[in-house]
Amino acid sequence: MTPFGRFQLIKKLATGGMAEVFLARQPMGGGTDGRHVVIKRILPHLSGDPAYVKMFQNEARLAAQFSHPNIAHIFEYGEEAGTWFIAMEFIHGEDLGRLMRQAWATQQWVATPLSLRIVASACEGLHYAHQRSVVHRDISPQNILISFDGSVKVVDFGIARVGTDASSASTSGGIKGKFAYLAPEQAASGPLDARTDVFALGLVLYELLTGVRPLKRDSDMATLMAAAECVIEPPSVAVEMSGELDEIVMRALAKSPADRYPDARAFHAAIEGYLTQKQLVASSVQLSELMHTLFAARLAEESVAGAPLPVEVEVDAPTPTQRERPATSTAPRTPKRRPARASRTTTGGMPEAPPRSAVPLKSKDRSWAAPAPPSPSHLPEKKAAGSGLLFAFIVIAAIGGTGWWFWTQERFTGHPIRVSIDTTPPTQVRVVPADPGQQERSLGRTPVTNVNAMREDLIVLVNEDQCIRFEVRFPLEDPTTYKRIDKAFEKGKVKLAVTGGGKGLSATCHGRSLGAVPGTLTLYEGTPPILVSGEGLAAPVPVSVTVVPKTTQNATVEIP
Repeated sequence: MTPFGRFQLIKKLATGGMAEVFLARQPMGGGTDGRHVVIKRILPHLSGDPAYVKMFQNEARLAAQFSHPNIAHIFEYGEEAGTWFIAMEFIHGEDLGRLMRQAWATQQWVATPLSLRIVASACEGLHYAHQRSVVHRDISPQNILISFDGSVKVVDFGIARVGTDASSASTSGGIKGKFAYLAPEQAASGPLDARTDVFALGLVLYELLTGVRPLKRDSDMATLMAAAECVIEPPSVAVEMSGELDEIVMRALAKSPADRYPDARAFHAAIEGYLTQKQLVASSVQLSELMHTLFAARLAEESVAGAPLPVEVEVDAPTPTQRERPATSTAPRTPKRRPARASRTTTGGMPEAPPRSAVPLKSKDRSWAAPAPPSPSHLPEKKAAGSGLLFAFIVIAAIGGTGWWFWTQERFTGHPIRVSIDTTPPTQVRVVPADPGQQERSLGRTPVTNVNAMREDLIVLVNEDQCIRFEVRFPLEDPTTYKRIDKAFEKGKVKLAVTGGGKGLSATCHGRSLGAVPGTLTLYEGTPPILVSGEGLAAPVPVSVTVVPKTTQNATVEIP
């Protein structure tokens, strides 16, 4: 543990564009019981920037005023050793984005009643904030947390604004918020109100029901323009599902704020009315059961460790994006019927959802499991497998994963750790020991669970078909003994130039053609093993480049 004022920092949970987040323990005394808390503190290099400090202080002041069961509670905020921090409630659970990824990765869906319950609970928290003239401005699955006891919490009021100050533009003229969840007025830098958050929450419900993010495009600028245009098909058109919820969803997603629900409470009432009319049961009990089933492996690890083991992730904090970025095509994507089995490829960090028309896994006695979606009469009924298969699969993976790699030989580092790894797309995992006397080891294909490693070992993730090579190394000074890599690879571009001779040059990766050289290659992030070959070259020429997500890197191939 690392001391921070009167708190003890246990492990880093996330790093964003403005702040870093830690799991911490608050010492006993002063009315506390040594509880776990979350410490969010501004990044060191931004602590001297008045604009970011003001934004951070604004979040703290706003959130500290709230006391609602559907908003994460702020215990205190202040400055410690020149660093501003917020101490907040630790939510023992996962964010909604991770919940969806976990369900889809196992060929499941969150049941429609539970999807509605999650959004309805978020509506309650948002309405409470709206009543205090606070507009969140950054509603997305990542900012809705689901605890293992089934509660729903809205978090991260980092870019929220009060009353007439609630516009989407920063002082630099950029747009704040995640582009795929922007309301049209937010994309156009217009005035915002409670209906802006209603729109974003409508997009979250749309994604829960269909697996589709209707505004997401291949670039930030194209996504921003799609948000401004707001051409969205009803859920039943985007995928094969009943149209019973189209009216509820599409009213939340109306382009004009005047055509939407007037506030989050009205959206909540529409959802509750549907649940009552259909006599659907969706409570925190069923939501808790869903969480315990989907994340059984994590809970099993925590039981062994005797402490919470939240996943450490890198997050993209909302930062101003300037309008000078080049525009790309904004044509709406053609609706796609999902394949028979979900692909693990990723679009914007999310795996592709399984087919919505297929019946997900369900159980005779568990109402959390997703039932068959109401289908048009011409669609055949499909029989579902038991949800017990999912539980058995997770437990077997958790137990069997420990056998991938275990050895007790003490090495020169002398600092063993346990590692769980999951990636999208799947990768082969290799470990290159820091000790030169040890041999490289293979852990097999992701996911791998609870395997042994040593600090300073190099963990290499490889997918030859997708030209992925990504390296992770845990520093020796890091005190945490459990590590989790949960990586959704994103794409970037590499612009290859040529100096020297050679004709008919082309780039390959593991024998697969990537395109002509010179030219621009689209690749997954990391350090891909690219080779350039062509007429007149005695041997292929390697290209050393690091691909960064959503950017274009320049590389020069020197031909001998």
